[in-house]
Amino acid sequence: MGIFSGIALLVGGAGITFLPPSFTQLGQAQILGLQAPVWLVIFLGAVGHYCFAHTRFFRQFYYIGSNAKAAHLSGINVERLQIFAFTLVGLCAGLAGIVYASRVATASSSVGMGKELGAITACILGGASLQGGRGTAWGALLGVLFVAVIQNMLLIKQVRPEGQGIILGLVLVFAVAVDHFFNNNFCVFVEGFHRNFFHWRLKVQEAADNFSQTLFTFEMQVVIFKQKLDRPRKAGKRGVNLAQALF
Repeated sequence: MGIFSGIALLVGGAGITFLPPSFTQLGQAQILGLQAPVWLVIFLGAVGHYCFAHTRFFRQFYYIGSNAKAAHLSGINVERLQIFAFTLVGLCAGLAGIVYASRVATASSSVGMGKELGAITACILGGASLQGGRGTAWGALLGVLFVAVIQNMLLIKQVRPEGQGIILGLVLVFAVAVDHFFNNNFCVFVEGFHRNFFHWRLKVQEAADNFSQTLFTFEMQVVIFKQKLDRPRKAGKRGVNLAQALF
């Protein structure tokens, strides 16, 4: 990444200023009271959500992130999809650069350098996992919104750029620690549940069988007790009938 950043600085030079209005309209136009880049982010978020939630092709990236070897054994072309993913990310980064340049009316090769930390922090805060296999487009957008709010608060408090980087890094460390903690606890829970599930299932089945047997025995005892109570009554009725017949 540093190599390509250096090449971009060598090729692009100091950058281009005072871009024409026909180009800056893309980033400075307003639609229904919102800037055009905001609508672009909402549109891309909706498209990303639909692709990852409702299309078979993009859901393969979750399988690769969870277990690339298992995905390969199941017939997924892991290398081709990884190349496609990096290409798509590069395309989105290029589109973001164009929109940003049109918004500030200036194109510079150094714009965006050092923003990787903020992007990773936003994704982790939005629910993505460094271990892979988890995350949503809307979650990433919420993470970006949260990071933007933090940066604006730091600017309002007039925190120096060095301090902003330290605070953002601490937020990332906290998010990664929470993600690692919950992932490990979840794995331990799943493993323990899988190990003890059948054991507890047999115990519950045995308790249910014992209860059914006890209930059946109780019902039989009740029936036998009723039969014993009915015998004297029947004998008494027979004696009365016999006396009436004789007299």
